[in-house]
Amino acid sequence: MFEKKIIWNGTDLYPLTGKLARIFNLPQEDGLLVQRVVKISPFGVLGLLDGDTELTIKDKKLIVGGDIILSINGVKFEFNDEALLQLSKVIGQSSENKSIKLLVLRGGKIITLGR
Repeated sequence: MFEKKIIWNGTDLYPLTGKLARIFNLPQEDGLLVQRVVKISPFGVLGLLDGDTELTIKDKKLIVGGDIILSINGVKFEFNDEALLQLSKVIGQSSENKSIKLLVLRGGKIITLGR
């Protein structure tokens, strides 16, 4: 059915771009808001934190208060086709060799999570 297997990372992510990225005071143009994370999932075991507060912005309900992913294995999150394709490849490769490093914004500080 699928040529490649689908990689499950155990998260519910929402892209923060433009005005939303500025509202969340991101140190770059785009990021991935971690709304929920399954604690025993690939990203959960790294220590990625999910949100705890529901907020509505322009009729869109978001769960905020968790981490914001800035990059995965050194590939910066950008909301464009080329960057998303590159991130997809990186996540696929990291699942094969079990190595992954996330750069996240947590409580206003940039930290690294990884294995």
